[in-house]
Amino acid sequence: MKSTAEQAIAVGLGSLALGAAVNAALASKVPLAFWEGWLALTAWAAIVSALSLAHARFRRLANEESQERSTQSPAQTALFSTGSDEPFTAARSLARFERFGIPSASVALALGLGAWAWIRLQRPTAPSADLQVDPLVATAFLVAEGFAFFLCSRFLIAISRDKSTAPARPAGIALGIISLATFAAAAASVASRVEGWQADRILQLLFLVAGGVLAIEQAVLVLAAFYVPVHRRLPTIQSRIGEWLTDPTGWSRSLASSVDYQFGVRSGQEALRHFLRKGVLPIVALEAVLLYGLTSLVFIEPHEVGIRERLGRPVSPEWRLDSGFHLLAPWPIETVRRVEAKRILRFDVGFEAGTASQRPATILWTVPHYSDEEIFVTAARPRGGRIDSEAAGVNVATINLSVEYRVTNTLAFAYTHRDPGELLRDCAYRVVTRTFAARDLLDLLGGGRRDFAEHVRAEIQRDADRLGIGVEIESVMDLGIHPPVPAADAFQSVIAAVEQRHARLLEARAYSASVAPRAQAETEKIRLEAEADAESVRQRAASEAAFFSSLLESDRAASAVLRQDLRLTAVRDALHDRPYTVLAHPEARKSLFFDLRGQSLPELYELAPFPLGDETP
Repeated sequence: MKSTAEQAIAVGLGSLALGAAVNAALASKVPLAFWEGWLALTAWAAIVSALSLAHARFRRLANEESQERSTQSPAQTALFSTGSDEPFTAARSLARFERFGIPSASVALALGLGAWAWIRLQRPTAPSADLQVDPLVATAFLVAEGFAFFLCSRFLIAISRDKSTAPARPAGIALGIISLATFAAAAASVASRVEGWQADRILQLLFLVAGGVLAIEQAVLVLAAFYVPVHRRLPTIQSRIGEWLTDPTGWSRSLASSVDYQFGVRSGQEALRHFLRKGVLPIVALEAVLLYGLTSLVFIEPHEVGIRERLGRPVSPEWRLDSGFHLLAPWPIETVRRVEAKRILRFDVGFEAGTASQRPATILWTVPHYSDEEIFVTAARPRGGRIDSEAAGVNVATINLSVEYRVTNTLAFAYTHRDPGELLRDCAYRVVTRTFAARDLLDLLGGGRRDFAEHVRAEIQRDADRLGIGVEIESVMDLGIHPPVPAADAFQSVIAAVEQRHARLLEARAYSASVAPRAQAETEKIRLEAEADAESVRQRAASEAAFFSSLLESDRAASAVLRQDLRLTAVRDALHDRPYTVLAHPEARKSLFFDLRGQSLPELYELAPFPLGDETP
């Protein structure tokens, strides 16, 4: 049968495991800085408690073995006993555990705790600022855990004063240290809500220092154990510093020893146990009252608006609670309904956002843009004005929309519908589905995309107003419209063909636009040249006609002179550009010599006889 020490240590170890599980869950909702340090110290306390439990078990088995041997007769002892050097006795196992097991575990604890404290002092963790749960909830749990650890610690330390249950003392001291750490964490969680305070980070630093001190102490205790006599040696896992902090009542132990001496053996310890039994119920009752009183204290976050409810109904007209601390009647008389009315709220349509690491580095139609993308049906308008079949054509596409809204009517948002956010999301899906089905996909991928988001925003706002949700749609952001990934390759082929057709059409239009003006200009040039030639011919004919008319008149007036002039003009024209020309008239009384090189032939009436003796003009 298990001893009281083993049962008490097991209860303390179970409370440590339960507290660690609860606080690990709270750490994800209330990310304060001290959680990691608290969990590290709790792991150290759990290992110490497990070693104490093993030590108590070995001690109990050794005592039972000793009692069993003492009741055996000498003959039985001679028949079944092999001497004091039996290899598998409980006493030998206890001796080996005390000599090798506990010191080895102490060294491992010192190395592990010291390494953790050193690494975190070099690279402290930065907590997230996104609080999902009120820190006062964590405070309530921490206070309850602290009381539980305190009671277990006091009981273990009390029963460890007996020699047979002495192995429970290291576990009681470790639980006492964790109870102090838990109460400090509860105080830090409350103080961290005061603006400008960083109590959680200060406590995390204190936890790191405490871990380093405990690691150094464990190492020193292991070294000191080699110089202490065996009969005075204490377990190296028993923290002396923790003993000073968790059991400082040395004078009370002396007083208990005096009472034992005066009134009988173990009377002081029996009185202490009686006191603990009588004091447990008041302590638990006090804790329950404190926890119930915490329900009157409410903290409203800066982005929230609280609705004060009394027996399930808003308190009129003082229902609104702004950010800060508020004191209410305790639950269930008054409660608070929280609405995020001072923050831009957002939901996604057509996809699940996931994390930034899930986004592909290169955005392509053949690669999913987000996780869990949904497919919508769109219209397919016939091309070229022809309808090849009686059935209406459809396309499928994936859309990524992000809708942002804010609460404008807090009471309507909180009480009109059970889940207004989900209802607004359903409205957005209905609007997107209806709008997609009425539009062509190629238009949405092209010019029609510009007014699509604004149309969706207006339709969602109209549905929200009709349902009385009490919100204002701030924006609808079009993050992407693309074909579904399985059909992306085929759709790209169609798009490429359409774009190629459009490109060729534009090329033909460009060629037509360049050739037509050039042909028109050439036509105009030929027409103008023909008109110029016709005008030239007319003018030349007119000038020739006028010339012959003037010759006719001159012939009538002086026929001989005209003929001589024409003859000389013909000679001039014939002799033009000749280097040397000599004119000799056989009937002339004089010979005339003309040097016509590079000179124009003189007019007929400019010729005159030269003085005698001249040979050249």
